[in-house]
Amino acid sequence: MEGMLPYTDKAPIEVDIIEARDLPARDRNGKSDPFVIIEGAHGVVKSAKTPVIKRTLNPAWKFHTVVEVYSHFVKLKFKVYDWDARGKHDSLGSCAIPKSTIIDGLPHDVWLPLKQKPRKTSSFLGTRPGGLKGELHVRVYLKRSGPVPCNYGEWYAFRRAVADEPFRMLHTKVEDAGSVPAFTEKISLGLAWKNGDFDSAIIAFDDKNQPVETIDHRNKTGCGGAVELSKRDIMPRKDEDNEVYNLDLGKVPPNIFRLACTVTSLLRKPLSSADSVSARVLLGSEVLGTVSMPKIGDSSALFFFFLQRNGAGAWFFRSNVDRISGNSASTATPDVSRILSGIPLF
Repeated sequence: MEGMLPYTDKAPIEVDIIEARDLPARDRNGKSDPFVIIEGAHGVVKSAKTPVIKRTLNPAWKFHTVVEVYSHFVKLKFKVYDWDARGKHDSLGSCAIPKSTIIDGLPHDVWLPLKQKPRKTSSFLGTRPGGLKGELHVRVYLKRSGPVPCNYGEWYAFRRAVADEPFRMLHTKVEDAGSVPAFTEKISLGLAWKNGDFDSAIIAFDDKNQPVETIDHRNKTGCGGAVELSKRDIMPRKDEDNEVYNLDLGKVPPNIFRLACTVTSLLRKPLSSADSVSARVLLGSEVLGTVSMPKIGDSSALFFFFLQRNGAGAWFFRSNVDRISGNSASTATPDVSRILSGIPLF
């Protein structure tokens, strides 16, 4: 299916192994001959290795490489060894950077503590415990030439976020269940309500949380053609959406940082009068995530999730549930702007 990113698409991560300090000594001269192997936990295409630097506990490699990862990769692992001409190389420790840190599309320059494995000594001394000894200085950067890799497990977390979290209808509090990276730049959002007459809208905001444009049944295309209301059906068939928006995140103008979704009732009927209200994230006919609204009291307007762009241009979904006032997108916009102002850009 065009646009799918399950387990086959790859993304490049730039990795710099800069230096290490205070490494354990493994040789008789009180030094080590360290080198680093870059590995991945599930999903790294190919490992990489630095050169060996002889007789030092504070090596400086300044080694650069590009590691390709599949969408289901979990973390980047760094294993430091003492080179040995004969026999097995001795471990000097290991560390890792999780995927959740890398996927924001920003460079990360960090010192990582090295975890030591328990080591066998002579028979009467037994096993020497592990712990932390030494640090590794690395820089990683997920190159934003395409969509951020993400897997269905992360989308499952997004789908379940609202249902699993306590649902507190506080007008001034954002119920935020975290961010999930966009699978791909071209996606669709489907809004559905059973036995109700409501309208949805996508409101575009700048980095100051000021409204730029609204896309709804009155203005069906916006954001330079990046957002389009492609379907509006008052009485859809079973399991179909009332309204569907097609998004091309790669075309969103640079002055727009957030796209917020609202559902309102022109007649100010409470949304609880519908049997259900839900949103689906779609790639063609494939459903990536579903957020179903629980009982929402007598509110006639709801703001329940949005997309946010970070400084590197990567888009994230952020699940959110909050009652708002108003009976249309225009009258609900001030409340949405106020709520977004309490959520920092990242």
